[in-house]
Amino acid sequence: MESEAAWHGVGHRLAPKEPWAHVLDKPGMLRLEMRGERPDDLLGYIRIRVEPSQRVRPGVFINVNDHYELSDTDTSRGCGEIMDILRRVWKDSVERAARMAHELLEIA
Repeated sequence: MESEAAWHGVGHRLAPKEPWAHVLDKPGMLRLEMRGERPDDLLGYIRIRVEPSQRVRPGVFINVNDHYELSDTDTSRGCGEIMDILRRVWKDSVERAARMAHELLEIA
């Protein structure tokens, strides 16, 4: 982040302090995790985690889990089916994750 104020702004915007003000003194976001539906016809979900960076200060760590599931794990053998899905969608998945991270930072 370009400044500590911008870094704090991410937490203030994504996890407003007002609901916590009567419960905690000086509340601050440690981790925010959200889960949503997939934007395609595949099974699974997308989970995004936002937290302060452990490496860069002031910095933000954003993790996007573009989770895929198989329709019937009982009939699946080995990892061939899920590997086929990953080969087919990998580029789009990486691009979507980057886009989501950028959008979250723009919001904040």
